[in-house]
Amino acid sequence: MSLLAASLIVGVLLEEPAALSSSFGGEVVCTGPLPFSADEVQEALRARWHLFGRAAVVGVRAEGGRTWVRVGPVEREVNLEGRAGEEAARLVAVIALDLAQDGAPSPVVTSPPASVSAPASPGSHQAPPPQDRRLFRVGLSLLSPFDQSGVIARVEPTLAAAYEIVPGLGAFVTAGFRRATAADAGNSVVLQELPVRVGAALRTRWLEMRAGGLARSRFVEGPRSYRAVAWGGTLSVATRLSLSRRVALELAGGFDIVRTRMVFAVREDVVLRTPWFSPWVGAGIAWETAL
Repeated sequence: MSLLAASLIVGVLLEEPAALSSSFGGEVVCTGPLPFSADEVQEALRARWHLFGRAAVVGVRAEGGRTWVRVGPVEREVNLEGRAGEEAARLVAVIALDLAQDGAPSPVVTSPPASVSAPASPGSHQAPPPQDRRLFRVGLSLLSPFDQSGVIARVEPTLAAAYEIVPGLGAFVTAGFRRATAADAGNSVVLQELPVRVGAALRTRWLEMRAGGLARSRFVEGPRSYRAVAWGGTLSVATRLSLSRRVALELAGGFDIVRTRMVFAVREDVVLRTPWFSPWVGAGIAWETAL
């Protein structure tokens, strides 16, 4: 009789950890082109479900070249910085655990233990819908055009702003300043330009392609003063290297095209001319947030 009781006690002790571990369940909902597989996310979260308190829903989605992690009502963007596979999945798991322990309540579900699925069917439990937030970015860049000679003429400080209209597509506006000087026989001509670029930007995971219109205001000082606005178009491509969660180094290159060329002469000697095609490169700092 004592042998039977001992066997029952040993059986209970062996079964208790399994029952405890099975009491913790969760669901992972993955959407979009993520740089890791669903199995890798499941494996990264498997050992952490008991830290969520009880069953939870963790949503991972890729949208507009960015990755978002959601636990309950709280959502946070995670910068993978080029990571992929198991390394990226482990980072997602750490962010999910951080969100769960911030004090935000996680929904309690009665679904089977951890499962990975594509977007759930209308009748099944889904992660809470993402918040309608759009990216807003401002930046300061130093452009270097190649259409004039001289160091000063190749420096164009530029302010920029961009807003995401829909995921992956937005609008941008930039405004710069440039000064070029030419002299001949004691006379000098000073050209000051205020280029304003407005257009649309298509954003992928690594690149941003921009196309738009150009209004280049020109102010000439010399023997005779002159003012005019040259109209044209602009095309460029840019990439950003993350320095922190909201600040990035931006590298860009492109060209401007204007409809008309201008020639400035002193005593019939040409001292300065403007081209119709102006290539440039630039670098700067961009700050972005979600509105």
